[in-house]
Amino acid sequence: MRLDEITAVLRPRGPWESIDHGFCLVQRFWKPLYVCWVPLLLSVWLLVALPLAKEPAWALLILWWIRPVLERVPLFVLSRGLFGAPPAPREVVRALPRLFWGHLLSALFLFRAMPARSLNLPVWELEGLRGMARWRRSSILSRDVRAPATLLTIGMSLLELFVILGLSALASFLFPERECGFLALDELFSSSSGGDAQLLLLVWLFFVSQSLLGPFYVGAGFALYIDRRTLLEGWDIEISFRNLARRLTSASPYAVLIFCLAATQGAWASETSVEPGSTETSPPVSVSEKPQEGETPEATIARILAHPDFATKRTVTRWVPKKPFQRKLEEKDRDLLSTVDGISAVWSVVRPVLAGLVVVVVLVLLWRFARRAWDERPLPDKKAPGPAGRPRLGRLSREEALPADISAASLEAWNAGNPEAALSLLYRAAVERLVLEGALLTAASTEQDCIDQAGRLGPPHRSDYVRRIVSAWQALAFAHRSPGEEEGRNLCRNFNSAFSLSGGLS
Repeated sequence: MRLDEITAVLRPRGPWESIDHGFCLVQRFWKPLYVCWVPLLLSVWLLVALPLAKEPAWALLILWWIRPVLERVPLFVLSRGLFGAPPAPREVVRALPRLFWGHLLSALFLFRAMPARSLNLPVWELEGLRGMARWRRSSILSRDVRAPATLLTIGMSLLELFVILGLSALASFLFPERECGFLALDELFSSSSGGDAQLLLLVWLFFVSQSLLGPFYVGAGFALYIDRRTLLEGWDIEISFRNLARRLTSASPYAVLIFCLAATQGAWASETSVEPGSTETSPPVSVSEKPQEGETPEATIARILAHPDFATKRTVTRWVPKKPFQRKLEEKDRDLLSTVDGISAVWSVVRPVLAGLVVVVVLVLLWRFARRAWDERPLPDKKAPGPAGRPRLGRLSREEALPADISAASLEAWNAGNPEAALSLLYRAAVERLVLEGALLTAASTEQDCIDQAGRLGPPHRSDYVRRIVSAWQALAFAHRSPGEEEGRNLCRNFNSAFSLSGGLS
């Protein structure tokens, strides 16, 4: 380490002051940092998100998983900038293969699960250690600051979430015509196209938050690492001695000559102050303190302790804390350390809950992917009676064939006083026409899935017509409420025009 070239002021700092120092480092080197960070992050985002545009959930999972590998780039810039030589973009590009491929599997599997990842990242990337030596080094450096480093990871994750939600709220204000908001959280786990659009939007909001806050997270962990090495290796003391040696070597030879003359004059004056005939004698040494010939060390110690000077004994009683390490704490640090201990205890309780939530989210995503794969599986071709070129709908409709003129047949049933038959015919016919046009509807699809697929495939007026049919059928089937006479006739008349067939009945 070239400590003479370091540009920061090294001194012992507390964990939270070190984190603030890391934020200041990012502010100081923001230009070379973001010039290298944002283009790289955007390139990786495009390489992952564009091929997986139809599966945004997988893209989001991959981009979150490889994040520790991408964080090596801001660490590379900050580590060089701390010693007065921030790298140019060309140097960063040349170093990318080494930064990305070094212990890649360990970084993606072992290192990814560490909550204090920001503190361990400099140990893995800057010190060049391998195996058990690296783990021991990480354990030593994180011994007293593991809790602040873990809280840093949690805090920065929450801050990124706040940025995502804030950008979503801002966009909702800018686009008030959206009924469910810019980022509809209820659609994220939906199997419709709306859920995919929300996930794709979440991917790019995550990109914005990471491009803004990622360097601050890395910089805070790097500052914690520098502070730990300053405390353990005495970097501040070494720099002070080096500055002192530099000042002494650059002093004038005349100053050194004057110092030598002054020391010689003082020694001559002390010698002349002694009166003639006087002799200097050293204080007598007690014979009992000298070891006797052939005496063992244990016997010498016992004989000295038997002297009257060591005969006095007294008993002192005082209150001490139960935990022995607290006796060595300074008064100004006790409140902070007790707070950290409390947070660590809370984290030990919250950590299983968070792990359970992560498992639940992963299971829900896997269930969603499995459900979509099952819905989109190719069905075997089966010969069935019916008009040529017309696919079977399976359990989506009844076995009887639909009439050629849906509007006329449904209006006839309505006029005959059978609204259930009329609405059932309209609903089954609408589902069949949607399937013929490519709607992803199966036996497990719901009425809301029909409305979503109609909005995805067709114009707005047809989507509104399908929504009216579904609402009328649900009201009749579940609540036994028939639509009004005029509304029922309009639904029957407008079926052909809604699905671009011959004009409706007058």
